[in-house]
Amino acid sequence: MIRVAVIPVFVGGIAVLSAQGPAPAQSSFEVVSVKRLDRPVALGPPGTPPQRSNAYRSNATVASLIQFAYDVRDFQLFGGPDWVRKDRFEVNARSAAELSSDEKRPMVQSLLADRFKLVIRTEQRNMPFSALVVARADGRLGPALTKCGDAEDAPVSKPVRVPPGGQALSFRCVAISSVVNVAAGILRRPVIDKTGLTGMWNYQLAYGQIRELPPGRERDLADQENPPAFETALQEQLGLKLESGRGPVDVLVIDSVEMPTPD
Repeated sequence: MIRVAVIPVFVGGIAVLSAQGPAPAQSSFEVVSVKRLDRPVALGPPGTPPQRSNAYRSNATVASLIQFAYDVRDFQLFGGPDWVRKDRFEVNARSAAELSSDEKRPMVQSLLADRFKLVIRTEQRNMPFSALVVARADGRLGPALTKCGDAEDAPVSKPVRVPPGGQALSFRCVAISSVVNVAAGILRRPVIDKTGLTGMWNYQLAYGQIRELPPGRERDLADQENPPAFETALQEQLGLKLESGRGPVDVLVIDSVEMPTPD
């Protein structure tokens, strides 16, 4: 089996993973420490992560590290032994220059290949997905989705009221792929962008958190004290909706992985 670097390219909101040759030498951290943890160790309050830094620090499972490195979600990752998703590792790494999160991804790929001997591949699996489309036939969008004219001179977003038992999001001057990623995370399934909306957008979205309820009890989303369900909020506030489908989706498969060698 050949060890490859798998680089995700987003096509219509789904990460289409293509195998390429090994990452170049400069795509590696200068200093790396990996330690298996008997129990989780707090890294301190998350706060607002810096836009750029020369450090990468994580207290996570190997599955979480892979998801960050290849920019995929948990439902796009298959295979591997149980410990990949159960055991946690404290990872501390440093690069020579300050880098963004996206610039660190190939470096974490190299870390996984070097310290965990990770071998991965891509394949297509027939899976359910959702297509994000414009809800109205006339193309009119919702009141909370507006075009961004200039990302450098964008208006400051107004505060979004968080409804009781709900969640509120506010973004300015982002691509529609931001909505796609939010929907994929909430629905835990692939989401394809079929809106045809290009350019940058401002949007605000307030919706009810998805939570488990005892059998026989239904959530009363019509009650004014409760926020609308996510898909209802998506249509009423942004003028978008999700349509169900099923078809081939590119996924990442772990062929082999090893416990890291001690530092």
